[in-house]
Amino acid sequence: MKKTLLLLALTSLFGCGDGNVNETHSGALEASDPTRPEDGSYYDEYTFSTKSGAAVEITMTSTALDPYLLVVGPGVDEQNDDMVPGSNLNAQVRFTAPQNGTFTVHANSAGAGETGAYTLTIRATMPQ
Repeated sequence: MKKTLLLLALTSLFGCGDGNVNETHSGALEASDPTRPEDGSYYDEYTFSTKSGAAVEITMTSTALDPYLLVVGPGVDEQNDDMVPGSNLNAQVRFTAPQNGTFTVHANSAGAGETGAYTLTIRATMPQ
């Protein structure tokens, strides 16, 4: 939570930078995490900032649970996915950022009560 608040404060002060993002997070869904009311699945929340036109790719991998991603932000109603083609336990979301701003990622599982370790990668690349 402290990392999210610091990131939001820095983004407010300095804007979205050049729009490029390259982050990797190691996390774990645990019974103490918040749950989504729609399905009772645990989730961890991450934020990142980018600029309009950035190609965004978010990937969640795990061998312990069935990953599911949910992304919301400026001009993005809700992007979600629970499968990378050819993979049973990975999820990926790709989109072009329609506006500058801060986006929120919920790294969660496809089913209620699933716990375990995961890796989340967030990339946003501005066109050349």
